[in-house]
Amino acid sequence: LTLADYEITLTLTQLPDISLVKITVRGQELAYRDKQVFAARDVLLAPEGDVVSTVTATLYFLNADGELTGEEQVLSLYEGDTQVSAVARALEHGPKSKDLASALPEGFRVRAVWQEEDVCYVNLSSALLEEPLPEEQLTAALGALERSLCSLETVRETQFLVDGEFAGDHGLAYAAGG
Repeated sequence: LTLADYEITLTLTQLPDISLVKITVRGQELAYRDKQVFAARDVLLAPEGDVVSTVTATLYFLNADGELTGEEQVLSLYEGDTQVSAVARALEHGPKSKDLASALPEGFRVRAVWQEEDVCYVNLSSALLEEPLPEEQLTAALGALERSLCSLETVRETQFLVDGEFAGDHGLAYAAGG
């Protein structure tokens, strides 16, 4: 069954608008799984020898009071990875601590993340605006991304884009400032 989960996940995540897969049976989660939502990188097993380097970052997740709380993690960088892509990927994976929860709502998608000089650009999907999230969820998600990315020594500022255009042009109600 685990291999079937992986095959379904790898097949579906090849489509451009699918980054996460949740597999249920008749709408019910399966008890044998310790994880219910999969990304392609979760099922691709990379040997430790493929780790090129590591970076330490403070990732921000929600505590029991719904406030952003930092959790330090050592992130593995593989060939072709950047520090900012490793941070975005780690935020999608969620916290290590059971006392924290992801600030990224289900279905929240980062299309791309890159760094130019000391500015990090985060490109989001316009699907965020088509089915708007409650403002507090969007603010928490963007705040977690910004604070986590700015925890890297090389990032001074974070800029948000929607489908490649600056977020302000799309009415994204969040002012980024590192």
